Amino acid sequence: MIVRGVAIALDFGGTKLAAGLVDLETGAVYKQVQERTPAEGGRQASLKLALQMVREGLLENADDARSAPVPGASSPRLPVVGVGVSFGGHVDSARGIVQRSMHVSGWEQFPLADYLREALSLPAFIENDANAIALGLKHFGPGKEYHQFMYVTVSTGIGGALVVGDDVLRGGRNLAGEIGHMVIQPDGPLCSCGKRGCLEAVASGPAIARIAQRAWEEDLKARGAGRGKKVKFQRAEEVFQAARAGDMLAQRVIDEAAKHLGRGISYAVNVFDPDCVMIGGGVSRSGAEWFDTVVAEVRANVLPPVAEELQVIRIQEDIGAALKGAAALIRARALARR
Repeated sequence: MIVRGVAIALDFGGTKLAAGLVDLETGAVYKQVQERTPAEGGRQASLKLALQMVREGLLENADDARSAPVPGASSPRLPVVGVGVSFGGHVDSARGIVQRSMHVSGWEQFPLADYLREALSLPAFIENDANAIALGLKHFGPGKEYHQFMYVTVSTGIGGALVVGDDVLRGGRNLAGEIGHMVIQPDGPLCSCGKRGCLEAVASGPAIARIAQRAWEEDLKARGAGRGKKVKFQRAEEVFQAARAGDMLAQRVIDEAAKHLGRGISYAVNVFDPDCVMIGGGVSRSGAEWFDTVVAEVRANVLPPVAEELQVIRIQEDIGAALKGAAALIRARALARR
């Protein structure tokens, strides 16, 4: 079904803020601006910068957000239908409230949708970043082919989303799909949520670097070579690089993290029985071997009929994935009204 117009799409991340004009029919990002998230000033500084990006970077007339100039579109100006937000943190999408940011202070219980609605005189909707990207995949990407699918992002953290029909399954407290906080190792490393052994604590990018560094230090100590250089692995990329160069310790850590992730995904698959699992995020781009290990572990732990039929694919999200997801919030609501 055709939905005409554009959405003002915003992406509030821990390290970057992005804004764009996104076509609600095709998902094309016509205009895009990006800035680093202000290091100081908390929520107020981020809001001020985001509105500045919209008014100066996207709209010719800062006092009129009813239509927007769109270079390369069939019409030089298209109606702006609403504002969609992808937010890196916990949100109550039904009430349009940010419950907390994982990276920036001052967001607790902030009514972001109402704030943007008043500032831009447009309908505004918010969603957490994993749910938003999953919606973008449904409306503008490979998710079109599936009635229900699971999206998993593996990066600084591990997030998830469940799409059924044209919308995401949010759950009673907006926490559906959060497989990153599924406990995999009850006595494992401490997670940011306060529990031990969460999937995020054993298989995310920072977890891979931390576990590899600890294993390397223990290996040095066992060989009586603990003096001298103390840091070898600070980022997951360094662990993957070492593994590609033949470092068996690094390869062992990566294999274990991939197996943890595959098992976690398989548990969710056995509960929700999706048609497809789509895996994205920075760690997913680290190599085919990691991905193959994840998929093998998924298939080894799901029910036999599922193992034969389940599609598991790797998603190469572009820089506008979160913006497309934010726009998909507006598209989903327009379709629901029809």
